[in-house]
Amino acid sequence: MNNKFNILLAEDEPSSQLLFERFMSIAGHSVTIANNGLEAVNYLKNNSYDLCIFDMQMPVMSGLEAVATYKQQHPESKLPFIMLTANIEKDAIEKCKKAGADIHLAKPITYKVLTETISSTMISHVNAHTEITKPADSIIDITQLTYFDDQEFLDKFIDAFEETSDKLMMDLNNALENNYDTFMNVVHSIKGLSGNIGAHTLREATLQAEVLSNTEYKKESTEHYQKIVNELSKARIELVKFATKE
Repeated sequence: MNNKFNILLAEDEPSSQLLFERFMSIAGHSVTIANNGLEAVNYLKNNSYDLCIFDMQMPVMSGLEAVATYKQQHPESKLPFIMLTANIEKDAIEKCKKAGADIHLAKPITYKVLTETISSTMISHVNAHTEITKPADSIIDITQLTYFDDQEFLDKFIDAFEETSDKLMMDLNNALENNYDTFMNVVHSIKGLSGNIGAHTLREATLQAEVLSNTEYKKESTEHYQKIVNELSKARIELVKFATKE
């Protein structure tokens, strides 16, 4: 998989335009800038992009409206969208999902966060739309990792994966038996993380936890937590093995 992408950025604030374009250019990506959602929709009519990054609130047409408009016009399209916003309320995240955005990214945004989000979004996108036959007994699907074309990128990805998984497991542990909504949100995030490395058994563990009712959660969250911890540990070991193979 090529790690350099053609990206459409829709952002109305000039300094943010400059900053985000600079971040992406340093990472080797090509960037086209739209000043609002309507401009972005028009760019999409006549050009091809690998990924779109839209600000949630813009004049003329918001990022939410732009994504929803594009999705309505092109229901067959698999083009991934990242939504930027300073609003981190649950309602805002739900609006992003409803409009069709793949990722909700909260401002302020650093170079590291933006570039790693671009990479992980594109990896998930490729995995989701690539048909692969997996061994029935595999912990992770090694064939899904063939897009890593250099060791430096692979090392960075593993560092980011481990850092993210450590935080998610801490958050999951803190939510045991006392915060149903947080528990479910973290389980959902871990499910997305599992897709990045084709971790089938980890994904299955998260799917089982996601269907818990509030009553079941109070009785069974510790059991599901332990299962997820175990599967994540196995997946991390296999990922490191893959990265250090001869």
